Amino acid sequence: MNNILLIEETDETKNILIKCLQRAGFEVISTDNSLVSVKILSSKNT
Repeated sequence: MNNILLIEETDETKNILIKCLQRAGFEVISTDNSLVSVKILSSKNT
């Protein structure tokens, strides 16, 4: 399964995108903060 990191501040938009991406077969990791996303990416690459 492919992973996608979704960065979106608006909860409604984020929830819609998560559902669409999951239906398309992606594992979605979401955050509303770019600093948190950098930490997530850093932890995944170590």
